[in-house]
Amino acid sequence: WLDGNLPVSAKCCLCVITCGSVLRLLDWKCLWCRAMVHASCKAQYPVKCPLGVCRASIVPPTSLHSIGNDESWEATCPLGCSPLLVFVNSKSGDNQGVMFLRRFKQLLNP
Repeated sequence: WLDGNLPVSAKCCLCVITCGSVLRLLDWKCLWCRAMVHASCKAQYPVKCPLGVCRASIVPPTSLHSIGNDESWEATCPLGCSPLLVFVNSKSGDNQGVMFLRRFKQLLNP
């Protein structure tokens, strides 16, 4: 969960009332499913993240395991999960690849 820094138009996914504030960090946003909730509603949200509408394409953080000291990771995908890999050539298409890569990172993996 990320504390505050919600968009101005954010609505709580539980009570559907506007949440967040421009004056201070307020309320919460899940980094995986992007759900936004009031601090008072957070206790009612499921403990296990549902991973949002793209759950079939997301490898949950609980599925990654360190397999040594060389920063290697092993992923065990849950049933029904089919991760999406995106390859971007940063030099192609009028050098717009960096912009596309940045946007894909925001959309696909927090």
